[in-house]
Order: sequence, then structure tokens, then C-alpha cells
Amino acid sequence: MTTRKALEEFLERCDEVIAYASAQYQIFSLQEHANDDEFTIALQQIEEIHRELSSVHNSATDQQREDLRRKRMHLEELQHNMITHKPMGEL
Repeated sequence: MTTRKALEEFLERCDEVIAYASAQYQIFSLQEHANDDEFTIALQQIEEIHRELSSVHNSATDQQREDLRRKRMHLEELQHNMITHKPMGEL
């Protein structure tokens, strides 16, 4: 079972990755390839945290899994929009 503190710390890291990737995506949207390296790093961070999320999910309680599911959906939507270069919307 994942401890509450460990889960909170992991979700905070997810939020940091989401904030960084969202910022890089916004810059990319405005400046067209001006930040290719940072954009790529942001995508890599999303992929890494997504893999980590899968292993945390395996040891989580049902309630924790629901929190992780919502975070996974947010990460996947952001990743999809970044890959397809869709407008930001409400990220």
C-alpha cells in the first residue's frame, strides 16, 4: 500500500511536470519551435512520470487509484495536445 505522504509527494511531482510542460507548450504555441529542446524535455518528463504513475498505481488503495486516474488523464491529454500541437485550451 502506498502511504498517504508518498502519494501526496508523487502527485506534487506530477503537478510540477504538468506545470512545466504546460508552460513549454504555451511558449511553443506562441513562438513556433523557438524552444524545441525544452519542449522535448517536457515531453520526456511527461513520459517518465507516466511510467512512474503506473507503478505507484499498482500499490495504491482504491481511493488513491482514483486520484491517480485523474492525474493520468490530465497527463495524457497534455501529452496528446503537445504531440499533435493542438491549441492550449484549458490546460
